[in-house]
Amino acid sequence: MTRFVLAIVLLASSLGAAANETPNLAPVEKWLAFQRSVRAVEADFIQIRELRTLRNGLRSEGKVWVDYSDKRFRWQTGDAADPKTIAVKSGSILTVIQPGRERAERIDLRSAKANQGPGAAFDFATGELPDTLAELRAAFTILDVKAENDVWRVRLAPIEAKLRDSLTEVVFLIDAERFYLRGFELTFRDRSAVKTTFTRQMFNPSLDAALFAPDLSGYSIKE
Repeated sequence: MTRFVLAIVLLASSLGAAANETPNLAPVEKWLAFQRSVRAVEADFIQIRELRTLRNGLRSEGKVWVDYSDKRFRWQTGDAADPKTIAVKSGSILTVIQPGRERAERIDLRSAKANQGPGAAFDFATGELPDTLAELRAAFTILDVKAENDVWRVRLAPIEAKLRDSLTEVVFLIDAERFYLRGFELTFRDRSAVKTTFTRQMFNPSLDAALFAPDLSGYSIKE
């Protein structure tokens, strides 16, 4: 889907037409097909968190490694040599680490609470999504798919009631030429938003297993 601006004079007629419009699902199917060909990803990202109480969003930069074969990832913000926050997912366990404070928390993503919070956000961030259009439509209502410059902007709403309690909308930005994920946006019930843009990506690199097994010796760990 694409971000778009409607001229005020055309707003009413455009909204009326959109109500009956069937989304163009071809870009979505091509994106899902591309995702099925990817075994691993290494990427840099920029993330903006927008809050109603702040005029300017909170900006952070970081790096993510995803091993789709073993369903694990590492997501970290800050300088590569001195990260501020690290999140490592292996199986159903998400470990959130604060190296500066030597603190860590382990979250079981099978719990309802996790699925409404960090678990859901990290699943979107790392592309942990249905493999087929049928599976995607079972989890999301596809609101629209629109072209903007060099991306497709795919806007969805979660169907699952517990997730809808906190997350109102998901937008995926899909490269218009190669159909890989360029970024995503999450809008929450409190009207805050998280917008993530991947600035560099390597597909199917060899990943060091140590990335997904951080040494927490000396850390205070909350279970």
